[in-house]
Amino acid sequence: MFPEVNWSQVVRSALEERIMREVSTRRVKDRRRILKAVRVQDESAEKTVGYGSRWSSLEVIRWWREHRYSSSTPR
Repeated sequence: MFPEVNWSQVVRSALEERIMREVSTRRVKDRRRILKAVRVQDESAEKTVGYGSRWSSLEVIRWWREHRYSSSTPR
């Protein structure tokens, strides 16, 4: 099938193109943004400390998991 086509060159070119596309889409992690997000998360956690036993992250997570697809979740 298509003996005039250099298939190894076609495959090589396709692989090189795909590798370049993958490498170009990967971003370097911005440490400043990560540290800022950690600080915001810590501040949010500190605000919830005063709720004591009235607030449970486990219950909130379970509630959201159960209600994620509310139209199909039986009530």
